[in-house]
Amino acid sequence: MKTTRIRPRPKRARCPKSRKVRFPDHDAAVKYLHAAANARQAAELDGAHTLHREVRTYWCGSCGGWHVTSQSNDQQSEFAA
Repeated sequence: MKTTRIRPRPKRARCPKSRKVRFPDHDAAVKYLHAAANARQAAELDGAHTLHREVRTYWCGSCGGWHVTSQSNDQQSEFAA
């Protein structure tokens, strides 16, 4: 089975606490979400799959940047409880 991958830009900033990719603003994180959704759709049409499952953005108080996550708001609240 063929895998479609979104390749992150080289040397993208990372959060010092979580080591996740740090987006400088909300718009950049949303743009990445759109690219991930497009990759999933293209992979599905090609009969392949992609490992990117990101569905939403969130602000990180540790690094002051934005991150993307595959957890929905419902899943996050379950873990926070």
